[in-house]
Amino acid sequence: MSESNNSKKVPYTREHIEFILKNYRDNPRLCVEKTGHSDSSIKMMLGNAVARLSGESTYLGSELYAEVVEEYLKANPLFNRPMSIEKFKSLFL
Repeated sequence: MSESNNSKKVPYTREHIEFILKNYRDNPRLCVEKTGHSDSSIKMMLGNAVARLSGESTYLGSELYAEVVEEYLKANPLFNRPMSIEKFKSLFL
C-alpha cells in the first residue's frame, strides 16, 4: 500500500515557492513533480499567500508564502509598479 501526499505532508520551503512562481504558469505538472505537492495544494498555498497579503488571513503557515509572493510581485512589475494582487490572482489562481 503506497502513501499518498496527504498522509505524509511535505512542508513548503522558500525554494519550492520560488520554483512554483517561476514555473507554474507554463508547466504546473513539473511543479508537482519537483516539489512533491499536488496541484490543489499548490493552488491552496498561493491562495493562502494572497489572503495574507490582502489582510484577509493571518494563518501562520502563510507568512513565508506571502513573503515570497510579495517579493515576486515586486520583482515582476507592470507599468513600473509592483504587480497587483488582482493581476497575480488572474495569472496563478
